[in-house]
Amino acid sequence: MTAKSEQKEISVEVELPNKGFPRCMYFNRFRIHREKDFILLHFAMDSPTEGVLDHYSCTISHHALEHNKQSLMDYFSRSAKPKGKAPVWNKSMTIHQVDAFDIFNMSFSDEVAETVLSLYPITVGSRLANQHSGELKINAHPLVLLRSSTEIQMQLIVTLYEE
Repeated sequence: MTAKSEQKEISVEVELPNKGFPRCMYFNRFRIHREKDFILLHFAMDSPTEGVLDHYSCTISHHALEHNKQSLMDYFSRSAKPKGKAPVWNKSMTIHQVDAFDIFNMSFSDEVAETVLSLYPITVGSRLANQHSGELKINAHPLVLLRSSTEIQMQLIVTLYEE
């Protein structure tokens, strides 16, 4: 006899960070590697004369990327479209850490754009659902605030969702 486990869908509001970013950096290049279960993203500040000055690597599941699609496409539709495709960027970097994240938040002002990556704990949401009824809220954990030109941010969105 096999017991069926009960699964229910819950709705949890994730409150996004507005301060306390452990990492802030400017990027002018990015690279995306598509793997079976996840997507690996590399962001870098690359200088033609000095080489790679700074970089950040992170990963998002295909499921989480799809979950972000509607809000990113809405944002994209309100923004200036990129003038071209992102340049191919293949410089090698030593990777020391790869952060996992779930949430993209983007904004821009004129030519400067921000991309905020955050993580939310699924386990905390599940525990809250088992202990409470009603509206559930959890805080997202801020990972990085990335600044770039608006052009490269729009190229990032296009590259994330191109087939």
